[in-house]
Amino acid sequence: MSELKRQERPARSSPPTRRGSRNASPTIPKTALFTIGYQEKTASDFVRLLLEHNVQTLVDIRATPMSRRAEFRQKALAKILADAGIAYRGMPSLGTPADIRDDLKASGDYGVFFRRFKKHMNRQTESLAELTALVRKKRCVLMCFERDAKLCHRSAVADYLKVKLSCGATDI
Repeated sequence: MSELKRQERPARSSPPTRRGSRNASPTIPKTALFTIGYQEKTASDFVRLLLEHNVQTLVDIRATPMSRRAEFRQKALAKILADAGIAYRGMPSLGTPADIRDDLKASGDYGVFFRRFKKHMNRQTESLAELTALVRKKRCVLMCFERDAKLCHRSAVADYLKVKLSCGATDI
């Protein structure tokens, strides 16, 4: 399908649903890890991206799973995902603590931010073990708010998993 035809298709009024097998595509390894930020995405486009990448489980790694946008609040998001055949798993312990976020806002120093976050993350041994086991079994996406993964703590969590599991990670 050409890019032009894709753009001409009418917009959907509701999020897409999973069709076909829940198994991963043969061209994409089962141990596949993705990251996503919902900033500037509609719920429909967000779910469409997850389905296009055969995501089975979304792991919400926000410290506080709230949003100014109602569809990205924990309960609403879990329902939207369930309707599309995608599991929701919240792991707020892998979110950025408020004091680290506040210091970043004050200083703008991402080097300090990531050093502090990684120190925090490495203390979350139970959550990291649980997440590692989940990623071994399911095609997962790590979700937070920021559009740019390089400016978000999800990239540090993904880096941990890439080393632990010898897998790649793709921001979608």
